[in-house]
Amino acid sequence: MNTSKWQAARPEISYSPVQQFYLRMIRTAFDEAKTAATEMSDEAIMARAWIARETPDPHMDREGYLLSFAHCCDVLWLNADHEMTWMLREIDACADFDTDEVYARLDELTENPPDEVEEELFEAVRVVPALDQGSMFAMFGGTD
Repeated sequence: MNTSKWQAARPEISYSPVQQFYLRMIRTAFDEAKTAATEMSDEAIMARAWIARETPDPHMDREGYLLSFAHCCDVLWLNADHEMTWMLREIDACADFDTDEVYARLDELTENPPDEVEEELFEAVRVVPALDQGSMFAMFGGTD
């Protein structure tokens, strides 16, 4: 039985760059929260809290809504409640987030978010016009 034509006719899932961004947000949070099985880090606590957080009202907190788990699911045409349920079940099977220490740390992180220190990703290239390059090389390449 030759199924190559059938395989070729199947629709492929292709995400737009915006959808890829939101999908990456969800995958990163899920993977980060599951790392709590080995080490309970601030990132794991915040990742699980982001998945479990209630969706803000889009009219009252536009930025909060656009960065919410539910909005990410909406952009990807996923059922947010279904995705949240199975993800939290998987995460909670890996580590115990239902402790007083975790709740205290989550409250502390929520009240005092870490300082956002912008790190320079790369050194910007200095662009020098061709006319200036000639005078620059003339300064350093003197005649003997």
